[in-house]
Amino acid sequence: KIKDAKADITEELGKTVFGGYLIIEPRETKTVTLEYLLPSSVTKNPYTLYVQKQAGTEAHPLLVTLKFDTTIKTWQPTGFTVERKGDTITFPTDLRVDRQFKVEL
Repeated sequence: KIKDAKADITEELGKTVFGGYLIIEPRETKTVTLEYLLPSSVTKNPYTLYVQKQAGTEAHPLLVTLKFDTTIKTWQPTGFTVERKGDTITFPTDLRVDRQFKVEL
């Protein structure tokens, strides 16, 4: 894990974008963990998170955990194992392609 690193946060085409640089030497791996608290102005239901694959990369593992202040009623995508406990859901997947996660509260 990379501790105490700061992501650049910008807006592009109506999306919040997180970016930064990371140097990884050949045959080395690193894990990047991004924690983001949604602004209180975000009240959309359902909530949608769209994660875009970087061009030219392989199927890197992706673990998305979403936590809300109320019980989750439904979620997408379905068809693979998710872990849901009341107000929290975790999607274990990868970035072979762009991924979209939708949660209805």
